[in-house]
Amino acid sequence: MRRPCGTLFCVLVAVAALVGAAQGGSYRTANCGGACIYTQGVLSSHRLIPGGWSFDGQFNFPQNARKFLQSAKPWLGLGNTVTWTLVLGPQFTGNQAEAEIHLGTPSHPGRLLAVLCTHCGFRSHGRFWLSDKTLAAIFTGTPLGGGLLVNAYAVLRTSTQTLRQQLRDA
Repeated sequence: MRRPCGTLFCVLVAVAALVGAAQGGSYRTANCGGACIYTQGVLSSHRLIPGGWSFDGQFNFPQNARKFLQSAKPWLGLGNTVTWTLVLGPQFTGNQAEAEIHLGTPSHPGRLLAVLCTHCGFRSHGRFWLSDKTLAAIFTGTPLGGGLLVNAYAVLRTSTQTLRQQLRDA
């Protein structure tokens, strides 16, 4: 005979994870105004869940470019430089981690867009540049600022595993 408490517990854990991820996404959406990309599911209220990792990138976003958000090509308002932060959970530190951004999805990989770090630490950061053509490939069909999936993903490689997370816009 099945015990209903076990099923209820699993459902509550899943709901809590989804609410935490949504809160992280709404935090970014409120503070980025359509000019950020991020990984979802490893942050809860802007705190790293133990064992996870996260990528956050923010485009330089000129004030006069806000008019593009309502246009058919909103990515034209984004700057080409992305300032990024990569946060690693404790199991990744000291584990020779490297991180990259690729075009496409984890199940349909695309070309390399940027190498973030080859000896990533607990909180690595930096900048990379994307061309207008690449921005169009990432954001075509995505209204900026909606927390929707974009056509790019982050890859974290260690000596024992390769992890991929789809990027969203905020």
